[in-house]
Amino acid sequence: MCPSATANDTDNSSYILYKFVEAIDVWSIRNEYCLVYLFTGRVFPKGDDKLTLGRAVLAGACARMSQGSNATLLANAGLVSVGGVGDDANQLGEILAHELAHSLGAEHDAEGDLYLMAPIWNRT
Repeated sequence: MCPSATANDTDNSSYILYKFVEAIDVWSIRNEYCLVYLFTGRVFPKGDDKLTLGRAVLAGACARMSQGSNATLLANAGLVSVGGVGDDANQLGEILAHELAHSLGAEHDAEGDLYLMAPIWNRT
């Protein structure tokens, strides 16, 4: 089910990811690719001066998720906010690696950890 639409849809990374996955289904490429990522210049405010830098569906490689009675959408999709990292290629690489790990089924580490799967980016 699509996240509910609001006046700020373009600021909602979950909604944008859902619409991206929905577009994949419309484009009829869901059977051609197992993992698809969207790189966007869009910045997704999270509140408290934080940003959502990436979003991925935690499903496991090539998993499918159903929507409604007959539709099947590609579950393995993600997005990375290039606009959220500026021109820092190392940070972009770490965020992509983090989101790819979600696509492969990895969950977050404990908050406060500095490992790749930490839920909050804290590399100062």
